[in-house]
Amino acid sequence: MKKHTPTLVVIIILLAIFLPISVFATILHFKNPSEVKDTNVKHEFKYDNKLYYYGDNDELYGTYECKTDECGAIKTIIDDDKYAIDYYKDGELKELNYYDKDFAFLQDDKINIYNYSLEKVIASFDSFKNYNTKLKDDIVISKKDDKWGVLSLKEKGVKIPYEYDFLGLINNIEDDELVTTNFVGLKDNNWYIVSIDNNIKSAGLSSEIKTFTDKYIIVKDNTIYDYQGNVITPNVSLKSVYALNNYIIGVTDNNTVMVYQDLSNNFLGYANIGEYFKLSFKLDNNKIIIYDNNEEKQSIELN
Repeated sequence: MKKHTPTLVVIIILLAIFLPISVFATILHFKNPSEVKDTNVKHEFKYDNKLYYYGDNDELYGTYECKTDECGAIKTIIDDDKYAIDYYKDGELKELNYYDKDFAFLQDDKINIYNYSLEKVIASFDSFKNYNTKLKDDIVISKKDDKWGVLSLKEKGVKIPYEYDFLGLINNIEDDELVTTNFVGLKDNNWYIVSIDNNIKSAGLSSEIKTFTDKYIIVKDNTIYDYQGNVITPNVSLKSVYALNNYIIGVTDNNTVMVYQDLSNNFLGYANIGEYFKLSFKLDNNKIIIYDNNEEKQSIELN
């Protein structure tokens, strides 16, 4: 009579491996949101103490069971008014509601990334900041454990680690989106220009950074630095300094606006604007439009 002990052992081992996998697959199958009965007839975002996330063709991606009355879309903050940074102030999106077929970003007891299939929060944050507008590359400035970093909404990954006491973007809009190539960062009492790929591009400065171009950094008292931390002195005295894309715009004591790209060369254009209250600027092809208190005042043709 032949012994079948080795064969039996192999069968038992195979069952031990594949049976749990099949059970887990079955559980996930039954948790598939598209197969869950949808009682939210009007497809409201918040219904019966749950958040509902729908995709194309009204496909139900998943739901989230609320824990608090604050449950819903994320209410973003702006803390830039504590500092000198020239930030974007015209945003109108008061809440962030970002999700896809697998995950939802939502606010409840904290700001959470929630996975529908696992029915589990996979990451939590203290605050989100997006200047109430759309940021390029679907990123958001976020705070975790009292430190700021940058998170990719699309990739669900960290772009800049949570090491900064402040992170902000200057006022630079392209195609109705805020440019996210470089950030102003505060770390260990020094101010830096930090790229989206977490490269510190400038020497640390003790003064708060107001704005910058690819070549120059302007701090709170309107002193101009290069990226190596050297003070740059223009050939004329400027009482206030602004940046617009890669242009430096300065205002002299007699209220003449002067435009530079390289401070070691001559100015590209100028205009005497007289008395003013609050200046802002817009680049229109080869022309810089000057606004005073949001009303167009004059323009400068660039040479």
